[in-house]
Amino acid sequence: MHKEKLFAIVGCPLGHSLSPELHSWAFDEIGYPGIYMAFEQNPENLARFYDAVRTLPVSGGNITIPFKVDSMRYVDGVLANDEVVDGVSERAKRIGAMNTFYWKDGRLLGENTDVIGFMAPLRGRKIDSALILGAGGVSRAAIVALQELGVPDIRITNRTPEKGSALAEEFGIQAVPYEDRAGCGCSLVINATCLGMKGRWQD
Repeated sequence: MHKEKLFAIVGCPLGHSLSPELHSWAFDEIGYPGIYMAFEQNPENLARFYDAVRTLPVSGGNITIPFKVDSMRYVDGVLANDEVVDGVSERAKRIGAMNTFYWKDGRLLGENTDVIGFMAPLRGRKIDSALILGAGGVSRAAIVALQELGVPDIRITNRTPEKGSALAEEFGIQAVPYEDRAGCGCSLVINATCLGMKGRWQD
């Protein structure tokens, strides 16, 4: 089958990602003329990646660690006070991160589907408290999801305390010192760090 449309995942590292195999298989199953590829980039090359998205063009794709926040600067939105006010969905704006980019009416736009996926297995469960490890884009989605689920006690901890405290203040939750994380007694612990991934972080 002739492959006409290119889709991508961008991140660093990507050695753990099964997205290319999964999406390419799905395209073949439904007879869709697309191919899905991994684009592992160093942080300083992110702008070049989005140049390539427009030049090739890449029809759409996904964003993972560590680019979910910075990618919001490269959609075709309008910047006001250094923030994208048009070009990303309301949910992505609230989270402050995007994990999906796509084209609509000739404009490159951003969305965040992490909240939907995160909430799905937790609906209907009683969660009194939650501790989030990490303070990146995934953490932002987890906080918004937990707030939408009505979890009353949400805490965050990070190896760099300034990042954890800044995120806690932004979303009105509690920051926990990293060395105290094991004693929180929360009913749910969320690993939003890169630890446990394969690739160069495997060990």
